Amino acid sequence: MPTKGHMHVFSTLFRRHRGLRSTRTLFSALLLALPAITLCAVDERIQNPQDATAIRTVPDIPDPSGSPAINHAGETVERYRFVVDLDQDGDNDLLLSGGPETFGTGGGYFWCFLNDDGTYRHIGSIDGHPKAVALEPLYKRTRIWVYLHGSATSGVVGYYEIKDGAISEPRFIEINPEPLPGNLSNQIYTSIFQPPYLLTAEMSTTRENGVTWGPLPF
Repeated sequence: MPTKGHMHVFSTLFRRHRGLRSTRTLFSALLLALPAITLCAVDERIQNPQDATAIRTVPDIPDPSGSPAINHAGETVERYRFVVDLDQDGDNDLLLSGGPETFGTGGGYFWCFLNDDGTYRHIGSIDGHPKAVALEPLYKRTRIWVYLHGSATSGVVGYYEIKDGAISEPRFIEINPEPLPGNLSNQIYTSIFQPPYLLTAEMSTTRENGVTWGPLPF
């Protein structure tokens, strides 16, 4: 469980960027457009990996990034995704965001889906930024590292852990990654968010004939 200090940092970030948290309801509406998903059945608590049996998930579905996303106004929106093996089983899994309205200054909401021979199981979610997500494979578990921007010179860095098909609560610390000589916060940031750990995000393009994915335009 996160300490009181971790929760203070996390709550401070969300107070600065309320849009990051308040858009979760809108994001749920986006995913309601996907076939066979009933998000009202999702337990939004982020579970402890050791309590995998307690997780309530949506039914297994085809690749959810292959269908258009619809916002609350009935318009199609573009999303971000990471296609990467999250649980070290040899299959590419999925981190899938909502549309632009689900993002604040610090980042946005990504749903986590594990791939089992072409069907995807929702296990929870992370908060992240499309240009600041890294993956650290460990023995029998994987850490998803994220950086959430707080101000011009500060933010929080931390990780979610995937183990036994479940995702943990986040563990965060506040850092000040300024490009100054001897800045330890900057060294923490650069040691995590660089190859081979840094993940490459894709952005969707939605047309009448379907959804395609390509490099970020920024």
